[in-house]
Amino acid sequence: MRIIDYKSSVKSINLNEVLAGLQLQLLTYLDATCKEQEMLPAGVFYFNLIEPMINANSEMAEEQIKEELRKQFRMQGLILLDTQIVRKMDTTLTTGKSNIVDVTIKKEGEVSEKANTLNSRQFENLQKYMDKIIKQIAEEILSGNIGIEPYYKVQSKKTPCDYCSYKSICQFNKTTRNDYKYIPNLSKEAVLEKINEESK
Repeated sequence: MRIIDYKSSVKSINLNEVLAGLQLQLLTYLDATCKEQEMLPAGVFYFNLIEPMINANSEMAEEQIKEELRKQFRMQGLILLDTQIVRKMDTTLTTGKSNIVDVTIKKEGEVSEKANTLNSRQFENLQKYMDKIIKQIAEEILSGNIGIEPYYKVQSKKTPCDYCSYKSICQFNKTTRNDYKYIPNLSKEAVLEKINEESK
């Protein structure tokens, strides 16, 4: 099962944000659809709808320009670490980097392990984690938990407070009574290990 979400901006899946309970929508679609259809996950992707711009010159052939444009539409997300699955998503790919999904098949015929590749066990753990965290969020909503706890991304040093229009109502104040929900910049392996532990 493959799920594609069409976006008007460039977007990918950040496993640190998934672990923190922020980036859940697309993975929830995948989990629910796999259960309904009794299928296994093959990938979840964002497709960028923004018209791409490339650096072209008069010496580039039309096919080269089309090739560069196709690269701009390469889907970002998570994909199963399986050569057959990758080749079903990009039927023209034998080896090298795909222009359809952000994945590479090595000369030996194996999928290159990168930040966006998961094996079947890791996808399974991710689905279990999604079940757990969605139930947890639902219970917090039903119990009336509306505590002030905006996130803070350690990697980018960004928080929604930077552009929030309701600071005077919220009155978040880290120096006296509040604190952020910090999102660390852990490696893929570290995040997946935590998800594995949480999903048990």
